[in-house]
This record gives sequence, structure tokens and C-alpha cells, in this order.
Amino acid sequence: MPGVEEPGRGRAFKRLLSVPEAAERLGLPVNAVYQFCRAKPEHPLFMPHIRLGKRVYIPPEALELWVQKNTVGLSEVSGEEAFWRQEGEALEE
Repeated sequence: MPGVEEPGRGRAFKRLLSVPEAAERLGLPVNAVYQFCRAKPEHPLFMPHIRLGKRVYIPPEALELWVQKNTVGLSEVSGEEAFWRQEGEALEE
């Protein structure tokens, strides 16, 4: 499903993910994702989300940032770039 055009801006939004969809992408139990959403914003595993009534949705961009933030060993560079930098450093030694 393509993005939805934002009125007046010509920018496409990505479709929000349901908690089960986010859990599937992460390879985690659905209950774990709900717990991350219920955590206080100060908690390191808090997952940004949108609540519409009783339903909880996660923007794909927020999910990607959450994974980066909670991945041990990644710096500000992308994961792939960090991997190749580490491999290059290991080869130089």
C-alpha cells in the first residue's frame, strides 16, 4: 500500500504499524511490544506510539529509531556502515 498524501504538502506518509505487525518485524512477542509502549517515556525501552482509542499504532520511522537506539554497539552511523568500519579496523590491526 503506497503512502497517503498529506493535504497541501505533497509528502507521503508511511502506513502506521499495528502492534502485532511491529512485533512481527522485530521478531518479538506481541506482549513485549505492548509493554514497551506502556513504559514511561524516561524508560530506555519506551517505544514511541500513537494511541487512537484503545488501539495502539507505531510509526515505521519510530520503530526504526527505537531499534537503532536500543542496538548495542551502534554509533550515529548506519548499522551497515558501522559494521564495515569495524571490519576494516580489524583487518588493519
